[in-house]
Amino acid sequence: GKDLTLDDLEEIGYEAIFIAIGAHRSKKLNIPGESLEGVIDGLSFLKRVNLGKKVEIGKRVAIIGGGNTAVDAARSSIRLGAEKAYLIYRRTKEEMPAILEEIEKAEEEGVKIQRQSLCILIWLIRRHRLALLDQLQ
Repeated sequence: GKDLTLDDLEEIGYEAIFIAIGAHRSKKLNIPGESLEGVIDGLSFLKRVNLGKKVEIGKRVAIIGGGNTAVDAARSSIRLGAEKAYLIYRRTKEEMPAILEEIEKAEEEGVKIQRQSLCILIWLIRRHRLALLDQLQ
């Protein structure tokens, strides 16, 4: 392709230019156990999946978040063989920032949404990572 500057695009006639570079870093949860082996952030997980690299998936997977990255990670987990994928979100379904259609497709694929919950701790027992949730009222 050809490299274009913003001035080039304006000269061509574009009246608005939207630069969508996406997120390049996952947010840290700042909870105990976040750095345990087998706990991976959503962007790194999706990058490995999209590059066709081997990704180990357990039978039950917990994904913390309510945005598009979290929903994509949950759907990918199911497609990679997880029997159950739980999307853990701190607010209601209506407040999730992910695209509603994507949320609905995730539920159709078998993703369970645990609403109004916070993950406050992740710990390791016999090679199994467990998440402790706090249910919000």
